[in-house]
Amino acid sequence: MNPLLTLPRTSDFSELARRWQSYLHYIQSIRSRLPATLADVADASWRYDMADHRCFHDAIATTTSISWSLDENNDPRADFWIELLGGYDDFKIQLTYIHVTSLETPFPSSRELEWSVDEFGLQGEYLVHRIRWANDQVWTIVFGGFQFEIEPISEDEAHRMLRREAPPS
Repeated sequence: MNPLLTLPRTSDFSELARRWQSYLHYIQSIRSRLPATLADVADASWRYDMADHRCFHDAIATTTSISWSLDENNDPRADFWIELLGGYDDFKIQLTYIHVTSLETPFPSSRELEWSVDEFGLQGEYLVHRIRWANDQVWTIVFGGFQFEIEPISEDEAHRMLRREAPPS
């Protein structure tokens, strides 16, 4: 299932709309198997509404991080998160993937990654998120849990994020 990721860049909006409907149909068919937070983000109408400031399209990845720990059974656990500056530079978006079992992220060819299109879905018993960046890199994240945060930010905070500076204490 990759109706959005395989969309040619030259496609018109009617093709995007058709593929978006196909993707929504898929999400509805698996919705009961998705965590509520993921389901709400996966089919949110604002995700592909370029006029909505929360839209992921054109968002810039400012930080990515992976953490390793032991879970309650002392088994290794990896979590991965991506922090994005929204396309209008007025929202900070954080996607956290919990219990990551597979992470395919080609080494970036540039320092800045601009979000193009993405899809959530299932891969066996796990959740999967595929992201295509504007430079055509595709990241595939296979995971067990998901958290999502979005918050409005000031212009100063947006500039700090772009410069990858820590917030003032």
